Amino acid sequence: MFSSIQSYIDFLEQKGDLIRIKEFIDPNCEISSITSRFCKAKSDGKALLFENTGKKIKVLTNIYGSDTSLKYIFNTKSIDTIRERIDEFLDTDNINEQTTKLERLRFLLSNSHKLKYFPKLLSSTAPCQESIQYTAKLLDLPFLTYYSSDAGPSMQDAIIFSNDPETGRRNIESIPIQILSDKTIAIMANYSSILRRHLDRSTHVLPVAICIGGNPILHFLSKTNINVDKMTLLGYLRQYPAMMAKCMTQEITIPADSDIVLEGYIHKSAPKITAGPLNTIFGIPKYTDNCPVMNVTCITHRSDAILPTTDSSHPWSAYSYFNKLSEILITEIYKKTNYQDIIKMSLPAEGFGQNILIIQIKKYNPIQPKLMADGLWSSLQFIGNKFLIFVGEDANIYDTKDLGKYLATHVNPERDIYQSKGIINKNFSTNSNEESGVRMMIDATNPQEHPDYNFSDVFQIKYDESYAGAQESMDIHDKLRAISIFVDVENDCKISGNKLIIDARNKSQKIKSNYLTEEIQKQIDAKWNSLGI
Repeated sequence: MFSSIQSYIDFLEQKGDLIRIKEFIDPNCEISSITSRFCKAKSDGKALLFENTGKKIKVLTNIYGSDTSLKYIFNTKSIDTIRERIDEFLDTDNINEQTTKLERLRFLLSNSHKLKYFPKLLSSTAPCQESIQYTAKLLDLPFLTYYSSDAGPSMQDAIIFSNDPETGRRNIESIPIQILSDKTIAIMANYSSILRRHLDRSTHVLPVAICIGGNPILHFLSKTNINVDKMTLLGYLRQYPAMMAKCMTQEITIPADSDIVLEGYIHKSAPKITAGPLNTIFGIPKYTDNCPVMNVTCITHRSDAILPTTDSSHPWSAYSYFNKLSEILITEIYKKTNYQDIIKMSLPAEGFGQNILIIQIKKYNPIQPKLMADGLWSSLQFIGNKFLIFVGEDANIYDTKDLGKYLATHVNPERDIYQSKGIINKNFSTNSNEESGVRMMIDATNPQEHPDYNFSDVFQIKYDESYAGAQESMDIHDKLRAISIFVDVENDCKISGNKLIIDARNKSQKIKSNYLTEEIQKQIDAKWNSLGI
């Protein structure tokens, strides 16, 4: 396992899976654009290290660009090994209030080996505190600006640490941030964020820390809402405990192997702001309302710090591989709780995170999918889901084309579709800036009388040719992407007889064909050609 991003970079270079870019590449639009081009043009998933950013710190992109890179990170030859480790960690032998003392003793003895993976507090100077700057400026760090019209630099996957003011329990959460000034950050947390709960429970100020870099596994864990201590699970997955360090200015502990740490606090009574506009992957400028503002009190970092980031402009590259890990962890957790009938879960890349969730189940009664949908939508992990699809044991949930045929032969729209109002993830939708909307559940566990139906026989989709090209070339991948991005379930979905009519046209009329100014575009074209990658 890797103790830092730098050790992981050294390993990738030995394997020939790292490209060092020594030419000056500006964090303002250029790094993200070149990474996006590389992801679209290449299939080898190599990481890109930008060594000359005009700042003291380097930038690493495409860190999750292939199945191979994920196996490197977890030091395994098979993704199934990761599943086995998670399953073993979560195994509680059904301990509850009715368990006898003898059974509890057996449980403690059988799980005592897990105690050695609890995080430990470092007594010496932490690597992430080799450089301590109380007057440092955020704008001196190479945060990326993705598009010309963005309000400023941002980070799509900042790992934020906070403690529950009432219980002291640690929360680790991945939340987008926008750099407002040298000393302030807008935390773009939605209403389901645990950070918001901590802020509501605080009396005056909430100490927070943003950790960047460090062990790559933590990035993965921070994106899941799981009721376990993520630092303990991190130690278990990499087979040695995480070392923690006290912040210099805040009462909070952070991973000692982080590359960069931003310490600060949020005033509970301070006015919330509207962050943005930040362009999403669709070219739609998005605003986030009621964002708490973090006041930075200290910046610490390694002497050889590196800022790793993912490419938000092309999520079906790195994010599609990243989702595979999320699927494993989430599936095992839900199978261990109240959803033992779940076999597998899939978060297809076309769903941009969690807009589309496909679940394979063992079905025992006709209302089972509806009951499960209500439960899953009420959980923090899936509170922002838009389309939830249940399939039977004979479905291949990882092959999108097979799935299209399966849906056509297993769905009767009048009987098998259920809608419910709730929270949606507006950052992965173009139809509105609202936090609430209608979600749809499709029960595809019932074989139909027409086994020769195609996808278009049951699902009639209206779309923009400018989005996906001519109708003849609109395959199931394009259709799912269009549905995920443009559809407002409440207004754009209509059941007519044995068909579900979906209006997946872009009604915002704000999609841009070019996210960059002409001058920046020319600069990037020239640099891309000179790099030869």
